[in-house]
Amino acid sequence: MPATSKIARARMPQHIIKYQPQMVQRINHLTAHECGHILRTMEADPSVRVVPGSNAETRAVAVRELGNELSQLPETMRNQMLDVWLGGLVTQVTSLPACVRIERWIHREYPPLRNEQRLYLDEDVQRTLQGLSKKVERVTPKTLFRISNSITYAYLRGLEPVTGKDLRKHFSGRPSIITTGIQLYETLGEADTGYAGDLRVTNEWARVLKISDWFAWIGFEDMPESYFREA
Repeated sequence: MPATSKIARARMPQHIIKYQPQMVQRINHLTAHECGHILRTMEADPSVRVVPGSNAETRAVAVRELGNELSQLPETMRNQMLDVWLGGLVTQVTSLPACVRIERWIHREYPPLRNEQRLYLDEDVQRTLQGLSKKVERVTPKTLFRISNSITYAYLRGLEPVTGKDLRKHFSGRPSIITTGIQLYETLGEADTGYAGDLRVTNEWARVLKISDWFAWIGFEDMPESYFREA
């Protein structure tokens, strides 16, 4: 991730934003983006503040529903790769609805950041489209490939008002991804109601993708001890 934010809790007095050193030329935009996540969270009513998490039960559900698709992987790599895939997928479905709205907010409210924002998003689009490559497809279970790229379709279309780029041509020949991606994209059309709206969209995406049981929502303050040790 180019940048990440760790949002303060009752026992953690300050927010922390980290970025990759090679991204220093994009630091203004990255900081604004992470601040967007922090603001949306802290402005929400405490009763709706939850964060995504995984546990043995949610992982077992995913394994069961993926079935034979995992048997093609070498057994020595299976658990490690599954954790990477599931972690990435949960991050996509729980973060990207908010990311789209944050990028629109930055573009609308902070015109001086638009050039840096455009440069960053151009790079991000290229990284994101790599997930559609034949190389990735060959080594990814087909269900995970379809789900991930359906989310990518919705994300890139959601960014069109900011990037000015129609990237639908990259999905040509993939009707199932397009059909599902359109469903997800249309959900982004509802009015932006902040954090509560982000949760509604995420839950709707998870329902459409049939992965609602692949992760769990946990209380905002109920973080593992490692969250605070790594602060």
